[in-house]
Amino acid sequence: MAGDEESASEAWRTMWGAKVLWPADMPDDMLRMAVEQSKLEIDKITDWQADGDAAVAAVRDKFNETFGRHWHCVMGKHFGSLVTHESRRMCFFYYGDKAVLLFKA
Repeated sequence: MAGDEESASEAWRTMWGAKVLWPADMPDDMLRMAVEQSKLEIDKITDWQADGDAAVAAVRDKFNETFGRHWHCVMGKHFGSLVTHESRRMCFFYYGDKAVLLFKA
């Protein structure tokens, strides 16, 4: 089945302290920045309900400044996604108990 082939071709790699869905559709330098910036923002948070949106905005804004506009960031414990993104501009990873999806539309 097509779903079995897709899941067989995807794996998880631990990179820069995060569990990254591999292969990531993003250049390594950009992926590293995504992981490190997300870790920095997540580590600042003591109350996710109050400060989670600020962490998401900080990662999104950093990527908008560095790589041009139209980046989107989702962080949390429970979410699903189906997104259309620019080629080579999407990553998904876990840091601790938080999942991070970052992509450019």
